[in-house]
Amino acid sequence: MSVAEVLPTATTGHATVGRTCAGPLEFLRAIVHRTPLNPSIKFEVMQTIETLRDYLEVREQPGLEYLFAAALMEGCFAPMKNAEGVYSVLLSKFHGFDRRRQDMAITTTSFPIEARAAQLQRVVLLRHQRVNLIRAFHIAQAIDCDGPWTRSAEKDDLFTMLMKVLTGYSK
Repeated sequence: MSVAEVLPTATTGHATVGRTCAGPLEFLRAIVHRTPLNPSIKFEVMQTIETLRDYLEVREQPGLEYLFAAALMEGCFAPMKNAEGVYSVLLSKFHGFDRRRQDMAITTTSFPIEARAAQLQRVVLLRHQRVNLIRAFHIAQAIDCDGPWTRSAEKDDLFTMLMKVLTGYSK
């Protein structure tokens, strides 16, 4: 699978494959849908992503989706053997998101990435562990306080903390 197949600029015309996503968490949800996973785990993870979106809507902070999506992508997925390039493109796409509403197209039926099962199970628990969700929300706010484009070592440390609270994974 080439990088062009993963993130093309135009759709291929296959209605059953193509999907336009409105926002980073919906983009992540589409990736989860196209990743080889146990169907029940896949369903639970997709439900949890929807819970996160709803939580951010209720808190009137849907612009923080980009941080949650990037942390979940990096914490819960890894490249399959010989697919590091595709994984790197996906990760850079997630790290390139910001608060603006963005539409992304996915025109492939699968991605050469594998799930980190323990981290996905921890994500599913977020739906029932509101304390961790609230912690993650406050960490995301701290990361975003001076804008998505500023970079610093402190922000990197906070992002690692966000990823650990959401998934239990640390770099």
